[in-house]
Amino acid sequence: DNSHMAAMAASKLTGTVAVARFPAGAVLQVVSSVFNSNVSTTSTSFTDTGHSVNITPISTSNKVLIQVSGGGMGTSLNGGVVMVDIRRGSTSLSTTNVGFGVLYGASGGSIFGNHAMSFIDSPSSTSQVTYKIYYRSNHSSNTAYYHWSDKGKVNMTVTEIAG
Repeated sequence: DNSHMAAMAASKLTGTVAVARFPAGAVLQVVSSVFNSNVSTTSTSFTDTGHSVNITPISTSNKVLIQVSGGGMGTSLNGGVVMVDIRRGSTSLSTTNVGFGVLYGASGGSIFGNHAMSFIDSPSSTSQVTYKIYYRSNHSSNTAYYHWSDKGKVNMTVTEIAG
């Protein structure tokens, strides 16, 4: 009888399942973090904002897409600049001294703009990876803002993509 055969087959399904093969480009997992804290600095060295996302890649050959959007980075001075960088741990992914996001205060007062950064990383790891946002000012008399809470929330989304 068919129900008896199905029960026997099901009883043999024990142990672990082999890692499934997904076509290159398939989305494997998505992790996101919303940030709504007031964060500012006058440091001219890149400083950790406290905004981070952890992900544990399934395979060393997979890619990780990091996207940062929304919120408001800002600067307090005419001629002030805020620079924002994406890092894997403490390693800069932009490998520049200006990062990925730059906002220049061309007129007086606080100038704010939305974040719009993305990068495809190859972490070559199956251990937990932490992506962090760092930022800095161009001058110690300029206050650089990663985010201010009345500007809406900043979202960082980290997506693992099959390699």
